[in-house]
Amino acid sequence: MAQFRFTSILTPIIVSLHMNPGAEIMPNILEWNDKYSFGVVSIDEQRRRLFQIINDFNNEINKSGVSKLITFKHTASRVVEYVKYHFSWEEELMQKTDYPGYAKQKTEHNAFIKELLEDAARFDDRNPKSATRFLNFLVGWVQHHIVHLDRDLGQYLASIEKS
Repeated sequence: MAQFRFTSILTPIIVSLHMNPGAEIMPNILEWNDKYSFGVVSIDEQRRRLFQIINDFNNEINKSGVSKLITFKHTASRVVEYVKYHFSWEEELMQKTDYPGYAKQKTEHNAFIKELLEDAARFDDRNPKSATRFLNFLVGWVQHHIVHLDRDLGQYLASIEKS
């Protein structure tokens, strides 16, 4: 039987992306812990993968000797594609289980994708804060969405599991 749990609500963080040409590996900006766990293996695995992709983005954009524009476009594309995949999968699960909050989740997902794409399009490789802005938005939204909006979905799935 799956365990569904959220142990606390996080305050969205402000990510500080340091453009350090000598730094090859930055510390992870997102660390997986039980606060993010749904207790559903497939969902937790997807979220762990999303966290890793975001951490990879942070590392790649900070590598020395690489084109920031090319790196940004490549890694931002990976983020966007994975987010789309995860949302599609999650929305299908909501539909299959008749989740009453589906419409709200779908609206949130669509708005996030739209804003993510718009923010990525505004990237300016001459402005080091462009990547920071993109990363701040991405991390803040992912944390807020998982902990706040997805908590209700987790509770709903737990209630289905018990019945």
